[in-house]
Amino acid sequence: MTAEEAMTGSKPVRKLQVDEVIEVKEGPNKDDKGLTRLRGKAVKDGVEGWVSLVGNSGSVFLEECSAVCKVLRESKLTSSCAPAEEEGNTTVRSLVAGDKLEVLEWDTRHDGSGLAFVRARVEDDGGLEGWVARVAEDGAPFLRPEKA
Repeated sequence: MTAEEAMTGSKPVRKLQVDEVIEVKEGPNKDDKGLTRLRGKAVKDGVEGWVSLVGNSGSVFLEECSAVCKVLRESKLTSSCAPAEEEGNTTVRSLVAGDKLEVLEWDTRHDGSGLAFVRARVEDDGGLEGWVARVAEDGAPFLRPEKA
């Protein structure tokens, strides 16, 4: 991710991680070298900058995804943006692998644990909404966005 649209002379802002979600703010546009780039905001930390969709040699850097995520392993949809075990947080629904969620709000950090939670609606369950961690404390993902 760079500060300017053109790669030439632009300062790097930061490196993006695999499976990181970027909210598109502008573009995609072709830069001065013919690369297709977009200006986006990393939902992980709110950092904004320009990112190439595909590199010079054809390496794909970004893939479009939908706001629908697939649950990868058992987790809990809870009433607040906090770990399920936290006092006062109630389980709205247990989630199992294969459940699908529509993300309503991406990556809100819980101060105590540092975990990122998404506010989501369970598909095919009467509009049930709540919060679920995207990644466990050990780094294993609970959710994966579906390709658009």
